[in-house]
Amino acid sequence: MKRPRIGINALFRGKPSGVANYIINLVKQLARLDRENEYYIFVTETNRRYFDLKQDNFHEVICTVNTENPLFRRLWEQTMFPKMVKDLGLDLLHCPVNIVPFSIKCKSVVTLLDCQYFQESSRNTFLRKQFHKIFMKLSLNKAEALITISNSMKEEITHYIGENGKNIFVTHLGQDYDRNAGRIEKTETVRQKFGLERKYLMFVGFPQFRKNLPGLLKGFAKALCRLTDPYDLVFCGDFDTTIESDYPNMLKVIAEQGLESRVKFINYPENDDLQFLLTGAELLAFPSFYEGFGLPVIEAMACGTPVLVSDIPVMHEIAGEAGGYINPYDINDIADGIYRLISDKDLRQRLSEEGKKMASRFTWGNTAEKTLECYRSVTN
Repeated sequence: MKRPRIGINALFRGKPSGVANYIINLVKQLARLDRENEYYIFVTETNRRYFDLKQDNFHEVICTVNTENPLFRRLWEQTMFPKMVKDLGLDLLHCPVNIVPFSIKCKSVVTLLDCQYFQESSRNTFLRKQFHKIFMKLSLNKAEALITISNSMKEEITHYIGENGKNIFVTHLGQDYDRNAGRIEKTETVRQKFGLERKYLMFVGFPQFRKNLPGLLKGFAKALCRLTDPYDLVFCGDFDTTIESDYPNMLKVIAEQGLESRVKFINYPENDDLQFLLTGAELLAFPSFYEGFGLPVIEAMACGTPVLVSDIPVMHEIAGEAGGYINPYDINDIADGIYRLISDKDLRQRLSEEGKKMASRFTWGNTAEKTLECYRSVTN
């Protein structure tokens, strides 16, 4: 009997990100779990190094496409990609980032990571919002099944788009940090590597408007006035001036608040370094206006680091009793939250212990198992 042929679009940018971590770890765990299906992983010369495809039923397909330019990548996916899919005789194509090639003849599954483009409060340009809204709706109508990354997102999809009779599978994201790996010497080595001499708070992610980083900076400045020890605020991620970035506004707030000596930026730390940066942090601050999931939150909890998060549904879903909750629209509440989590040792200890327990519920193995359940529902 012919084994089902499943393709996975892994054409992310050649730099670490939440989307990249999702795809890399999904493929890694599928390779561990599944010997029944035949997999074709579409990669580029830039990002192929993240995949170790040793299993006989996993195959690398190298694509010549500029993934650094989202528009070029989307055009390539709609024009050149369908022929590759056809030539390989795929039975199913999984597109993990929102959009499916419309002319493919095989079955498809699409992962919808968030619904930010459907929200009126989104700071994306009108054309960008309309492009994504149209393409995402078409993709969701074409796909045989939908995957999303939280129950909160499933509710949003139903609200904005409707189910259209499609199965929606919730596959929470995961973490693979070793809870016993936060040894003092490794954490200290990483601190020295990045020149972190003072105690520090952390944020991890891309500086989009919805991440509320100017608000975090203002809250941090207010909290500093009340704290007895000096602290830095460390931002880890991709900090540039692209169309989606709030980085220019961050620089403006840093200058206005006189935080030049207290804020540090670390672009794209390797995953091993990120683990020990999180382990050494006093807390992770994640004051987003909106999220589809919040991967850095469960990673920080796995390291035993307290998390300060927005009082929004998805944060309650993934942090539960382990979260210190704040109103992201209230600068004073952000400041109070920072001060409270740093100054209250008993609270910090309780959130740390609760966080480790909560994070253990989210593993990449679970993500892959749920995804495989989705594949089987479509191919059987």
